[in-house]
Amino acid sequence: MICIRNSTVTFTFCQNNRPTAFSHTEFRAMATHGICTEYAPRRFPAIVLRIRGYNSGDDDVEPNGVATALLFRSGRVVMTGVRAPACGLCSTVNVMAHRVRHRVRAALRGAGLSAAARALRIGEVRVRNLVSSVRLPFRVHIEPLRCTLSMALSESQQQPQSVARPIAVTFLLFVNGQLIVTGVRSVEHIDEALQNIETMVNRSTYRR
Repeated sequence: MICIRNSTVTFTFCQNNRPTAFSHTEFRAMATHGICTEYAPRRFPAIVLRIRGYNSGDDDVEPNGVATALLFRSGRVVMTGVRAPACGLCSTVNVMAHRVRHRVRAALRGAGLSAAARALRIGEVRVRNLVSSVRLPFRVHIEPLRCTLSMALSESQQQPQSVARPIAVTFLLFVNGQLIVTGVRSVEHIDEALQNIETMVNRSTYRR
């Protein structure tokens, strides 16, 4: 099973279906009245929010992790540290985005800016990067695999034909069968990347 160990997600706050930039008063209010927030404008121009992770109930994903959201005055939010099983990534990301909005709304209400809090909406949520792990059901011979990958790359460059290159991803493959995949933006890309490397891995494995 594919488990998402970390992800980078972005979205923008909106008002009346348009991206919104916070006023100086609103931004300072969120920094002052927000819970578990950090704001040091001389060092970094964003409010740092710590959000309790969403527990998906899956035993393979660490529960109660803490995600970090960077809130910029432009209304843009960059969130990292979201974990989930691959099948529940979309729902988990949306839950975490709404938790960020809830925290921002609560801070605005605490400062007496209820109208701004009510108008706050979430724009399109986009996944920018995923770090996932897969447990292969067999152990791996690293050295033969390294040679196989080198030969495949060399042959692809020498053949006078069009070569369909896979999505640019990074694999960390361990002898015990643990596989870490980085540099992808969706679960579908992870599946595609695994299919591309599966044949070469099978050539260099031995079963338990």
